[in-house]
Formats: sequence, C-alpha cells, structure tokens
Amino acid sequence: MIIIEPLPLYSSSDPSPDYTAVAGVREVTVEAAWHSELPGVEIRTRGTRNIVRSYKSKMVAFSVVFQHQQADAGQVPAYCQDDAVTGFIRIHDARASKITCISISLEGEVELGLAGKSPRSFTNTTFDLWTADDVHSVPPNIHNFTIPFPQTIEDRNKVERALPSSIKLSTRAGLAAEIRYAFTVRVTVQTFRGMTRKIHRYVYKRDCTFSR
Repeated sequence: MIIIEPLPLYSSSDPSPDYTAVAGVREVTVEAAWHSELPGVEIRTRGTRNIVRSYKSKMVAFSVVFQHQQADAGQVPAYCQDDAVTGFIRIHDARASKITCISISLEGEVELGLAGKSPRSFTNTTFDLWTADDVHSVPPNIHNFTIPFPQTIEDRNKVERALPSSIKLSTRAGLAAEIRYAFTVRVTVQTFRGMTRKIHRYVYKRDCTFSR
C-alpha cells in the first residue's frame, strides 16, 4: 500500500516591495550595463531599437543613445504621453578629456507668426548627470538618464495646460506655427595653460517629437 503524505501548509511571504520599471536619473539599466561592457554590441527589446548619435571635437567625443525607439520609426526620437526618455551618454576617452560637468536638457519651443521669427521656450528641464569633485576627477564612461515628459505647462497667463504635441504648419503667405522639442547635451571641459584656466562648453542638440 502506498501512503501519500499531505503537503505542508503554505503561507505567503511578506508583500513585495514597491517596484517601478523606470530607472532613476543615476540608476543603471541592464541594457546600459551591457553597452558599457561590450562596445559595439547593441541589445534590443523586441520591436524596438536604439538611436545613436555621436559628437566629436578636438577636446571631447561622446555618443548619445536614445533607447526603446520603435523599430519602424525614423531617425528622430519619438515619444507619447506618459513616456519616459531613457538612454545614456557614452564618453570616449574620459580620462584624457578633462571634463568637469555633463548635463542633459529637455526643451520645448513654440514659434508663431512669420516664418523665421524667434521661438519662445515654454518648458526646459535640466538634469546634471555628473559634476567633478576636483580637478583630478575622471567621469565614468557611461551616464544613464531617464527624463519624464512633463504632464502640463503654464501659459503666459499662468494657466495650467496640457503639454502640446509637436506640430509644424505653414501658409503661402509666410505664416508659420510650430511646436518642437529637443534634447541638449552639454559637456564642460576645463583646461589650464600655466596659471590661466579656460572653460570650454560643447553643446549637442537633437530634435525629438511628442504626441498626446
């Protein structure tokens, strides 16, 4: 005769801690970690791809990677409501670059009236990714960022309104209406010649689109 012992009583463990899939500005994603260890290898989520743009000058070189873009999208990063902008900046030859500050901004501008009129900024959020502690500080090679699109903005009358979608309209009479967004990466380099200190600021700007 076969005797089957009853299964032990089961009780659930403590509830799981709160979890969010969106990394903080300074948190490292698995994808970015793979990029930092395996140069030239691109890790993709199914149905998505990365958009990579590079900047190079005599004193500094870096690449900006915008992650999780639709595989069939164009070359401009595109986002929708409630999306977070995720990616990282890779500094090339960080030890020799004498970098003192790295930041990224999300900017929104509106242009109304005659084509060529100066645009007006309606949102600008900057995240400092790294700042040198002293003249001997060397930045990491990889700087991750996660930037949430703001839900609302304030108009000139201080009335809160929903963040507008990207648009571009024009007429034969030369009138234009455009709402555009862009990311701006700023890398500051400090050099010395004798006792003279010189600050060099390198700016890379990349357009993106937003739709509600």
